[in-house]
Amino acid sequence: MSRSGYTSVVVDSAAADSEVADGAVPKDGTTVRVQVHVTAADAEGGRWPLVYALAMTARSGRWEVTTLQAGAPPTTATAKTSPAPTSSATVVGGAAK
Repeated sequence: MSRSGYTSVVVDSAAADSEVADGAVPKDGTTVRVQVHVTAADAEGGRWPLVYALAMTARSGRWEVTTLQAGAPPTTATAKTSPAPTSSATVVGGAAK
């Protein structure tokens, strides 16, 4: 059985289209669009820059991903871009660990 997928994924940046994404989670049903740039690495050492467009919806005091579009075209975000985290998620068989 061959193994596929990425061995790690690092979030390079994330930007929301609305300032409502800053601070406390707003009332249920509030939605923002977020564009996330990541770099994924495969088992052979290849690095893959990827872009995802997410719709995030507030529910019960937290943000939930309600839609995900891979290969999203770059957009101009009005919100500040978050700094890249210092750690990465390890992905095995398509699921983060």
